[in-house]
This record gives sequence, C-alpha cells and structure tokens, in this order.
Amino acid sequence: MQLEFGYTPKNLRKIIKQSGKTRASFAAWLATLPDCADITDRAVGSWCINPFDRSLKNRNKQHRTMPARYWQRMIENLETQK
Repeated sequence: MQLEFGYTPKNLRKIIKQSGKTRASFAAWLATLPDCADITDRAVGSWCINPFDRSLKNRNKQHRTMPARYWQRMIENLETQK
C-alpha cells in the first residue's frame, strides 16, 4: 500500500479501506487498543476529512488531526495483525 509519510487524512482513509472495515467498525477496533478507549466513529470521521477539500462546507471546523499516540498504536497493531 502506498502511503504518504505519517498521519494524513488520505493515509487514514486508505488504511480503513484496506482493512475491509467500515469507519464505525474501524473506530470500534481502535477503541480496543491500549490508551485508545475514548475513540469514537465521529472522531475517526473528523480525522478523515481533508481540510483542503473545497467541496466540503465548514471543512476546517470539521477536521481534527489524529493524535500521534493513536496513530502510533494503530500502526503497531496493524503490523502485528499481518
């Protein structure tokens, strides 16, 4: 899978798609990881929004950057699932 370096909304969307899960089920899986219990579907959705996509109204208000600790936990656990 071709990814950009580190967390980007595009990378996260690719990872979710490659996992074969819905965004909600991916969020539920993330919430089972250590120190990630507060992750919700809404949070994952806000992390997937491209803040530069002009077709979305209020995109800058909707977008949130995924915390680095969540990204790291996710990558660590995806690698162990292979």
